[in-house]
Amino acid sequence: MIIHKEVHHHPEVGKKRVKRILTRRINDILSSKYGIYCGNIREHITEQKTEKILAESVFEDIKKDTAYLNLLIANNYKRLNSIKEVLYMMHQPKDKWNDTLFYRNMSPIMTSVPFDPTDGTYSQMKTSGTLRLDSLALNIVD
Repeated sequence: MIIHKEVHHHPEVGKKRVKRILTRRINDILSSKYGIYCGNIREHITEQKTEKILAESVFEDIKKDTAYLNLLIANNYKRLNSIKEVLYMMHQPKDKWNDTLFYRNMSPIMTSVPFDPTDGTYSQMKTSGTLRLDSLALNIVD
Protein backbone atom coordinates (compact mmCIF):
# COMPACT_ATOMS: atom_id res chain seq x y z
CA MET A 1 0.00 0.00 0.00
CA ILE A 2 1.34 3.38 -1.04
CA ILE A 3 0.86 6.31 1.20
CA HIS A 4 0.91 9.75 -0.34
CA LYS A 5 2.41 12.51 1.63
CA GLU A 6 0.84 15.89 1.40
CA VAL A 7 3.19 18.44 0.07
CA HIS A 8 2.95 21.85 1.63
CA HIS A 9 4.30 24.81 -0.25
CA HIS A 10 5.85 27.20 2.13
CA PRO A 11 5.48 30.87 1.39
CA GLU A 12 8.46 32.29 -0.40
CA VAL A 13 10.54 34.69 1.52
CA GLY A 14 13.22 37.18 0.73
CA LYS A 15 15.03 37.08 -2.57
CA LYS A 16 12.88 34.31 -4.12
CA ARG A 17 9.69 36.33 -3.63
CA VAL A 18 11.20 39.52 -5.03
CA LYS A 19 12.63 37.60 -8.00
CA ARG A 20 9.22 36.03 -8.73
CA ILE A 21 7.42 39.38 -8.52
CA LEU A 22 9.98 41.09 -10.76
CA THR A 23 9.82 38.25 -13.28
CA ARG A 24 6.01 38.49 -13.45
CA ARG A 25 6.09 42.28 -13.73
CA ILE A 26 8.69 42.21 -16.52
CA ASN A 27 6.71 39.49 -18.28
CA ASP A 28 3.51 41.58 -18.03
CA ILE A 29 5.23 44.72 -19.33
CA LEU A 30 6.88 42.91 -22.23
CA SER A 31 3.71 41.10 -23.24
CA SER A 32 1.64 44.32 -23.22
CA LYS A 33 4.30 46.20 -25.21
CA TYR A 34 4.56 43.33 -27.67
CA GLY A 35 0.76 43.25 -27.99
CA ILE A 36 0.64 46.98 -28.75
CA TYR A 37 3.49 46.64 -31.23
CA CYS A 38 1.79 43.75 -33.04
CA GLY A 39 -1.50 45.65 -33.08
CA ASN A 40 0.22 48.64 -34.68
CA ILE A 41 1.80 46.44 -37.33
CA ARG A 42 -1.54 44.78 -38.09
CA GLU A 43 -3.26 48.19 -38.34
CA HIS A 44 -0.50 49.48 -40.65
CA ILE A 45 -0.89 46.47 -42.95
CA THR A 46 -4.67 46.91 -43.02
CA GLU A 47 -4.33 50.62 -43.82
CA GLN A 48 -1.93 49.85 -46.67
CA LYS A 49 -4.43 47.40 -48.19
CA THR A 50 -7.22 49.95 -47.80
CA GLU A 51 -5.08 52.66 -49.39
CA LYS A 52 -4.38 50.47 -52.39
CA ILE A 53 -8.06 49.60 -52.87
CA LEU A 54 -9.13 53.24 -52.52
CA ALA A 55 -6.41 54.46 -54.90
CA GLU A 56 -7.55 51.95 -57.52
CA SER A 57 -11.16 53.02 -57.02
CA VAL A 58 -10.31 56.71 -57.35
CA PHE A 59 -8.35 55.92 -60.51
CA GLU A 60 -11.42 54.16 -61.96
CA ASP A 61 -13.57 57.19 -61.03
CA ILE A 62 -11.09 59.48 -62.82
CA LYS A 63 -11.15 57.25 -65.92
CA LYS A 64 -14.98 57.39 -65.98
CA ASP A 65 -14.96 61.18 -65.53
CA THR A 66 -12.36 61.58 -68.29
CA ALA A 67 -14.41 59.52 -70.74
CA TYR A 68 -17.56 61.49 -69.85
CA LEU A 69 -15.74 64.82 -70.22
CA ASN A 70 -14.47 63.75 -73.64
CA LEU A 71 -18.09 63.09 -74.68
CA LEU A 72 -19.13 66.50 -73.35
CA ILE A 73 -16.29 68.20 -75.24
CA ALA A 74 -17.36 66.48 -78.47
CA ASN A 75 -20.96 67.54 -77.75
CA ASN A 76 -19.86 71.14 -77.24
CA TYR A 77 -18.05 71.12 -80.59
CA LYS A 78 -21.31 69.98 -82.20
CA ARG A 79 -23.14 72.80 -80.43
CA LEU A 80 -20.59 75.35 -81.68
CA ASN A 81 -20.98 74.09 -85.23
CA SER A 82 -24.75 74.31 -84.92
CA ILE A 83 -24.49 77.86 -83.62
CA LYS A 84 -22.29 78.78 -86.58
CA GLU A 85 -24.79 77.23 -89.00
CA VAL A 86 -27.73 79.06 -87.46
CA LEU A 87 -25.86 82.39 -87.38
CA TYR A 88 -24.81 81.98 -91.00
CA MET A 89 -28.38 81.20 -91.95
CA MET A 90 -29.73 84.20 -90.03
CA HIS A 91 -27.46 86.51 -91.98
CA GLN A 92 -29.06 85.28 -95.21
CA PRO A 93 -32.36 86.50 -96.56
CA LYS A 94 -35.26 84.63 -94.99
CA ASP A 95 -36.35 83.08 -98.29
CA LYS A 96 -32.97 81.23 -98.48
CA TRP A 97 -33.34 79.60 -95.05
CA ASN A 98 -33.59 75.85 -94.91
CA ASP A 99 -36.21 75.20 -92.22
CA THR A 100 -35.18 71.58 -91.72
CA LEU A 101 -31.55 72.53 -91.29
CA PHE A 102 -32.50 75.40 -88.99
CA TYR A 103 -34.52 73.19 -86.60
CA ARG A 104 -31.97 70.39 -86.78
CA ASN A 105 -29.29 72.85 -85.61
CA MET A 106 -31.46 74.43 -82.92
CA SER A 107 -31.85 71.15 -81.05
CA PRO A 108 -28.18 70.81 -79.99
CA ILE A 109 -28.04 74.51 -79.16
CA MET A 110 -30.98 74.31 -76.77
CA THR A 111 -29.91 71.16 -74.95
CA SER A 112 -27.11 70.99 -72.45
CA VAL A 113 -25.67 68.05 -70.60
CA PRO A 114 -24.32 68.85 -67.13
CA PHE A 115 -21.15 67.28 -65.82
CA ASP A 116 -21.80 65.09 -62.80
CA PRO A 117 -18.47 63.85 -61.43
CA THR A 118 -18.09 60.31 -60.14
CA ASP A 119 -17.35 60.97 -56.48
CA GLY A 120 -18.56 57.78 -54.80
CA THR A 121 -15.11 56.81 -53.59
CA TYR A 122 -14.35 60.31 -52.34
CA SER A 123 -17.66 60.47 -50.44
CA GLN A 124 -16.98 57.06 -48.93
CA MET A 125 -13.53 58.21 -47.86
CA LYS A 126 -14.94 61.35 -46.22
CA THR A 127 -17.61 59.51 -44.24
CA SER A 128 -15.43 56.57 -43.18
CA GLY A 129 -12.49 58.70 -42.07
CA THR A 130 -10.03 57.04 -44.44
CA LEU A 131 -9.30 60.36 -46.12
CA ARG A 132 -6.71 60.93 -43.39
CA LEU A 133 -4.51 58.11 -44.70
CA ASP A 134 -1.10 59.64 -45.18
CA SER A 135 0.28 57.73 -48.13
CA LEU A 136 -2.86 58.06 -50.27
CA ALA A 137 -1.76 60.64 -52.80
CA LEU A 138 -5.03 62.46 -53.40
CA ASN A 139 -5.33 66.18 -53.67
CA ILE A 140 -9.10 66.57 -53.65
CA VAL A 141 -10.67 69.81 -52.46
CA ASP A 142 -14.31 70.20 -51.46
